[in-house]
Amino acid sequence: MDDSDNEFSTPAPKYDYAVTAQVPERVLKMCNFAPRKFEKLWDVVKDHVHSNRNVGRGKKSTNSPKDVPFVTLAALKHCGSWDTVSGMFEMDSSPFQKIVKKFLTMLEPYMYDTFVKDEGTWRTLRELTLTRSTFKNFPCALQ
Repeated sequence: MDDSDNEFSTPAPKYDYAVTAQVPERVLKMCNFAPRKFEKLWDVVKDHVHSNRNVGRGKKSTNSPKDVPFVTLAALKHCGSWDTVSGMFEMDSSPFQKIVKKFLTMLEPYMYDTFVKDEGTWRTLRELTLTRSTFKNFPCALQ
């Protein structure tokens, strides 16, 4: 990635670089989301991310709010050593690890409340099992 001039010449330099300089298929290979799907995910979480990142005391992140979920998804997809994944983004592994962990800690309650919490109120596991509507891809989960 070219760090000449200002790294933040775009709103999300790491993501935008993957889309423009390395073709959109690169985004899919890096984080397992096509750019269109990543944009949909970003639309769901961006308000929460903007209102909950860099709050409180301590050093503020200089990473773009949109880049953080992108690098987090890449870290989750590749599940290798922190050195390997952080190297894809030309970052040191220690700060990269902190970025990913802080982001997941901040995002997890929101994702649970948005996508999981209310599902149990209108669909019981028994009902889903009887209608054969559960675990189509993972039948062993029912055993």
